[in-house]
Amino acid sequence: MPSLPQSPVPPTPPAGRAHVVAQWAQALRNRADSAALQQLPPLTDAEAAQVMAQLRGDGSPPRATARCPTHPMASSPATFARASPS
Repeated sequence: MPSLPQSPVPPTPPAGRAHVVAQWAQALRNRADSAALQQLPPLTDAEAAQVMAQLRGDGSPPRATARCPTHPMASSPATFARASPS
């Protein structure tokens, strides 16, 4: 009986998938370029969610957000002068 042809990419064992998730998270933390990301194994939807959860769990603020300076008067209480009776 002839054997079936082997697939070009052998399946990664489940234990190895945690390593793939870690590789992706580290590459994204290091701001890898698209060529480097294309060399990594593809992620399933669940694995991509794990990568995003790891990145959000770093405790660092998102890099795309900029803090707006607070105007010094914004924190001062308002004072109103009383109108003198005429």
